[in-house]
Amino acid sequence: MLADSLRAGVLTLYHAATRLLGEDALRDELASIRAPTLLIWGDRDPLVPLRLAREYERAVPHARLVVFPGVGHIAMAERPTEFAHAILDFIAGDGRQTRVDGD
Repeated sequence: MLADSLRAGVLTLYHAATRLLGEDALRDELASIRAPTLLIWGDRDPLVPLRLAREYERAVPHARLVVFPGVGHIAMAERPTEFAHAILDFIAGDGRQTRVDGD
């Protein structure tokens, strides 16, 4: 996944991520998501900045953002145990906050 990201280039990934939020049709698609949605982000993601994660959280109804401090783009590889706990907590629907960083 990282190799694909690097091949595409940082600017390509950034533009793709921001385009989803910038076009009305795509923003409408995000707003139409009705399923509870978990967003997991690293606060040091060099490819898709945390600022965009917060925009996605606002754009998707019922979204929950979990931010891992000190983590880059591939949280599941950098913090597999915490990543798994965040998913399990979300699935359980118990409302606990899982290692969420304020910024």
